Amino acid sequence: MNAELITREAHSLLQEVAGYEEPRLFLDEAPTLSGIAKQALRREAPQAMAPSRISAPKDQPLRKGHIKDTNGVSDTNIKDRREAVLSVIRDKGRASIKDISTLIRDVSEKTIQRELLALISAGMVLKQGERRWSTYSLP
Repeated sequence: MNAELITREAHSLLQEVAGYEEPRLFLDEAPTLSGIAKQALRREAPQAMAPSRISAPKDQPLRKGHIKDTNGVSDTNIKDRREAVLSVIRDKGRASIKDISTLIRDVSEKTIQRELLALISAGMVLKQGERRWSTYSLP
């Protein structure tokens, strides 16, 4: 009698769980990215589509790629960053990007690298070595 009761309850539990199980998708039924894009293009009206070629005025070259967003950084932040980089090089005499990035917080190594390139092109810093072995000093 207990076995029958347990069997009945187990079957009803399995039926209850089966009711909550999500339907399975087969690979043939799964939407693909290209299919979704084609459907989106079909929904758009042909008149609303932009021309496929953009022509630039003859006096201006056609820009390709990303437009640089410089609105987020103020000139004072750049000056402070450059001054901080220069002060680290002054204190150490010769410093690598790792040396500078450990002392200047909240600035990535890539940003420090960009600042160093700007300082090198301005003639304010000298670079010695290549890649990981690069060190920077004052002229």
